[in-house]
Amino acid sequence: SEFEHDIEDLIPREDMVVTKTLGGYVKRTPVSTYQAQNRGGKGKKGLTMHDEDITTNMIVCNTHTDMLFFTSLGRVYKTRTYKLPLGTATSKGRSLNNMLSLMEDETVEFIVPMADHSNIQGEELANMSLMFATRSGQIRRSSMADFDYVPSNGKIAIGLEEGDRLIGVA
Repeated sequence: SEFEHDIEDLIPREDMVVTKTLGGYVKRTPVSTYQAQNRGGKGKKGLTMHDEDITTNMIVCNTHTDMLFFTSLGRVYKTRTYKLPLGTATSKGRSLNNMLSLMEDETVEFIVPMADHSNIQGEELANMSLMFATRSGQIRRSSMADFDYVPSNGKIAIGLEEGDRLIGVA
């Protein structure tokens, strides 16, 4: 008989920690990797990075959560969490330049998880928004519904003037 199920149905729903560094490296790690320390614990290394690199985003989400990647030039890319590279607690991750079709001098600045549509009712989803801020002081609010469909080569999230950059998304 033919297989009539979506391939995503075969991927288990598991909580993950998605980590992005300033240098543009991203990875996902199972939440079970991290554990609470007892009193007097020595601690555990959570991420290995290149020289002078720092963690900029750390998000706990599900393997089926859609992730939005906002770039410095106002573009957005979208992918599912399970498509991000799986890493260990000490791995560096994979460069976003190799995963997304970024333009020259474009860097991923912010990662925002999409709301889980299965837990949100119609009117509540329509009221959810994203706020954008630019270096020149421009502020814009967009509905989360505007990002339901994002082509694989990205989409313009906010139009920027020459020399302006995206500095905040929430």
